[in-house]
Amino acid sequence: MLREGATPLDPRTVAICVLGRFTVAVDGEVRSLRPTAGRVLRRLVAARGSSVPEDVLLESFWPGFEPRAARNNLHVTIHHARRVVGAGRIGRGDGTYRLVLGPEDRIDAELFAAAADRLLHTTRGPGADEALGVLSLWGGEPLPEDRYSDWSRPYRELLIALRRDLGLACAARLRDGGREAQAIAVLRALRADAPLDERVAHDLMVALAGAGQRHAALSTFEDLSAGLRSAWSVDVSVATRRLATLISAGVDVEQRVSDAGVLTPRLVAS
Repeated sequence: MLREGATPLDPRTVAICVLGRFTVAVDGEVRSLRPTAGRVLRRLVAARGSSVPEDVLLESFWPGFEPRAARNNLHVTIHHARRVVGAGRIGRGDGTYRLVLGPEDRIDAELFAAAADRLLHTTRGPGADEALGVLSLWGGEPLPEDRYSDWSRPYRELLIALRRDLGLACAARLRDGGREAQAIAVLRALRADAPLDERVAHDLMVALAGAGQRHAALSTFEDLSAGLRSAWSVDVSVATRRLATLISAGVDVEQRVSDAGVLTPRLVAS
């Protein structure tokens, strides 16, 4: 998020957390915001440095209000937010607002996104320990206070997809290195947040079977199958069903996946 705007930034350092519980800290001290000011600030965070038109903010947070009253509410809300984070950090121009951060300011989701994207796009792919380090930055569901707001969906989906992709890649590297217990922990954390994601369940089944936990692997299959039928009236893919059959028969499924690469299910995310 680039520095611009007529009002200079004050020297304080601001840290905004939107992974898990929303917080704003100034020079290490957590500060309170009025609920609407918090929602507007999160909306600006989700814009990732882009300008948000005033009319968009009005429609998002004061729908149905008389225009003059709505604009007055927005201006009061922005004033309050600026008092907390510093006037220069919420820039205004041409009927828009944007979040402007200094070089020492931090948004937890942006730190995670930048690190995850960098690892996922390296030529050699993410190393297991590097990926574990980045995954440890994940503080929880993105923008949980706004999960049902249309404006939050693109940002939430971006972050969730980055965590999923990095987690799957990390688990694969951990299994390659014989670190099955850590791979299982990573995959279970992913599955806790997306129990109907078939790819995650599939890889967890492989990891559990490879660690000698056949019953847990088959239980994962049964939970997935029941969940898909209940939620969407669909069955698991042929590949995942075949994987369960091989696990039940005591076949070394990790070797079969490595040799043939045939056990690749469709991607189903909740």
